[in-house]
Amino acid sequence: MSGCFAERVAALGMSGADIIALHGVPAHRGGSQHALIHCPGPGHEDRHPSCRVHLRTGRAKCFACEFYAGDVVALHTALGRFSRMGDALRDLEHRSGIAVPELKLGPAATQKSGTPADRQRGEFVAVRSWLYERANSAPAFEIVRMQQRLPDGTWRMQKSKPKPWKIYLPAHPGGRPRRMPKEFLAPGSRPLYRLPELLRVDSANTVYVVEGEPAADALIGIGLIATTASGGSSASDLTDWTPLAGRAVVIWPDRDAPGERYAHRIARQLECMDPPASVHIVDVDALGLPEGGDAVDWLARRGVEQ
Repeated sequence: MSGCFAERVAALGMSGADIIALHGVPAHRGGSQHALIHCPGPGHEDRHPSCRVHLRTGRAKCFACEFYAGDVVALHTALGRFSRMGDALRDLEHRSGIAVPELKLGPAATQKSGTPADRQRGEFVAVRSWLYERANSAPAFEIVRMQQRLPDGTWRMQKSKPKPWKIYLPAHPGGRPRRMPKEFLAPGSRPLYRLPELLRVDSANTVYVVEGEPAADALIGIGLIATTASGGSSASDLTDWTPLAGRAVVIWPDRDAPGERYAHRIARQLECMDPPASVHIVDVDALGLPEGGDAVDWLARRGVEQ
């Protein structure tokens, strides 16, 4: 099983439509190039199809939660409930050459208006933003954290942990949160977080790659060199990782299944570079953190306020 992860994915020759059909998932037409399916994201009880899948690339995003899949393997991982993307890739390679049934799309799914049982009403509020810059320090885009303030003034909370529900939306620099600028939609097009600072430090220094801007800021705050990729744990293929070629990299993911997939996917990308990066993945299970815990939580337990 040699070869880079991306090369192995390309060699599969499978489409998003193939993956949906392979799992027998009911799909509805969601445009000329997309289908809508029930979200396979963990913990999401999707009553109406809210996950949009590109029929060719397999890239998927749920409009109602944070689920995102960057390619056919990530989609297969979610639909097949694989614990690791590597396992999902090996499964698809094993299945290569089988006859995949043709995907039959149902009519566009009708969305019912929200009710108190389906949707908590409230005001969406931008609570924080992070600027991504090009190598020359010119602004590229922003990532904005949105939370939902309920009519009683409290934040809508997550079902799985005692933290406010949140979504992260991209924006043009200084613009309203809505969508990523078009030039940063292609694979390998997005700069790393705090890229200009990363390029200024000695390449002999270790770089910490974490999951999310707050975690990167937290480690930078204690004197480490840290960065992250925009777009969540399944969008690492959209980031340009070449500034880390040949460097010593420590990947510190969140303590959950998406975090584990994030770490191993980035490790594969970094190890395929020329020259390859030297990669170490933090054993987050040994840190004693709760499910979903990250570097911010680890520092907070040691009295380091962010």
